Amino acid sequence: MKKIASILSLLLALAMLLALAGCGSKPAEEPAAESSGIAAASALRAKGQEKNVDPALAATAGEYSFFCSVFSPAYVVSMLGLDIPVPEIEDQYVSMPEMESWTVTLKDDGTGYLFWGDENQGPIDWWTMDGEALQFQAGVSVVDGTIRGGIMTLMIEEGFSACFAAPGADTSAYAPISVDELASRILGTAPEEPAPEPEPAAAWPTEGEYSLFAEQNQGYLADAGAIGDTSVLSLYADGTGYMTVNENAEDITSWTAEGGALKLSFSDGSTAGAVVHDGILEVDIWENGELILFYAQAGADTSAYAPMSLEELQAAMAANVPDSRLYAMYTGLDPNAGIHLRYDMHSDYLDSNSFFDVHTRDGVYYSHRVTEVADASGAVVTFFRDGTVYNLYPDEMRGNVATEIDSESLQQNILMMDGLYAAMTMAAPRTDYAVETREVDGASYTVEIFPAQSEYQTAGAFYFRDDGTLAYYLETPAEASTLDIGESFYTVYAIDGAVDDALFDISGYTIE
Repeated sequence: MKKIASILSLLLALAMLLALAGCGSKPAEEPAAESSGIAAASALRAKGQEKNVDPALAATAGEYSFFCSVFSPAYVVSMLGLDIPVPEIEDQYVSMPEMESWTVTLKDDGTGYLFWGDENQGPIDWWTMDGEALQFQAGVSVVDGTIRGGIMTLMIEEGFSACFAAPGADTSAYAPISVDELASRILGTAPEEPAPEPEPAAAWPTEGEYSLFAEQNQGYLADAGAIGDTSVLSLYADGTGYMTVNENAEDITSWTAEGGALKLSFSDGSTAGAVVHDGILEVDIWENGELILFYAQAGADTSAYAPMSLEELQAAMAANVPDSRLYAMYTGLDPNAGIHLRYDMHSDYLDSNSFFDVHTRDGVYYSHRVTEVADASGAVVTFFRDGTVYNLYPDEMRGNVATEIDSESLQQNILMMDGLYAAMTMAAPRTDYAVETREVDGASYTVEIFPAQSEYQTAGAFYFRDDGTLAYYLETPAEASTLDIGESFYTVYAIDGAVDDALFDISGYTIE
């Protein structure tokens, strides 16, 4: 039980820290009011005209302090990867003392400031209220929530929310429990953890040099040599190491072990999980099971693995190629050669509309977004180049650094920052979809429907024209959602290679 509670505590803390990673780190000194975030007079524009901030914002403006989180049992079971029935208990309020200094400040001019630790703080560019529904943008993230009776509830992920209280707000209705108690309640329907048996003396030390012999990608286990990949991973006794992959090399700045589980940290800022046993090291590169590299020390027995040859791999993949229109369209896209996306998105939540124009080529990313909520309108550009994410405000020709991305793998997939492209990427390899015909505005479309793969994931429906181009995309929220955020409907105007490289020159912006 203590081990489960310890793991759960770390996971909950990590989820909170990553929730708004786009806010950036603590500035050298807090910017002056006129230069922090986006001033009210320039943040809220509709069709180029200034709009006055709704005076009703003053009623909910102020500083809100963190006091607890809310977790659904299903979310916790999924997070821990437990193979147990989901307990039939209500959502749990959980105290997290290490986060009690966190605050969300809403100013009555429609801006604000978010402090979620020294390394995750920054301006709130805009915020709006629609009845009790709250929405704000901090960094590259747009956050939804509610404010009722001085209590602010922010949805971090499906099944996971954070609660903040205004000064003097009545929190007596909340009775947060500890992480230990949460683990106890979640595991109440599961058998008790058996007492650990004494582990035999390890025949193989964890430290040493490992050579790549197989890799598993998209469920296929292939012989590394057959597909032309070479890699050596060394773990040193001082807790550091070294890794080579083909012609690339990377320092392992640290590695830690608990039982047979390892955590690897690399010099580019990325991390990986691993399992070690009998001289075999299995490295989960993305930490989600999608890409696993199998290494062995010299003399280790690898007979329990049966990797495919190149011919076997090609035959297996050819037999399982999706025949969907989405797969055919997606495989024709090349972010390095250049992709241009132009689409609108209507969200049922707050009845908002967003208009996107996205350009990318060779790892540079430019996304212009105009969002309209009620009488407010704001334009912002998310720009990425050379490891840095910027927020740019074209109306004022100024911007700020939002965050730094050190991970090379993330930089190579930077178009995943776009919601539509990310949805296509996740669904394109799947074969578990249904096809039906639907009408929109009197026109008929072939629709490929991809169901949610868990109660925490969204379902998606892609509407195709007769010529195979994408016309619409409908995203349905997860069943485990704690907020009634409704559906999002995308109208797609262009997915092509008409990239405007002139947009990649941001020298005309003043960067704060």
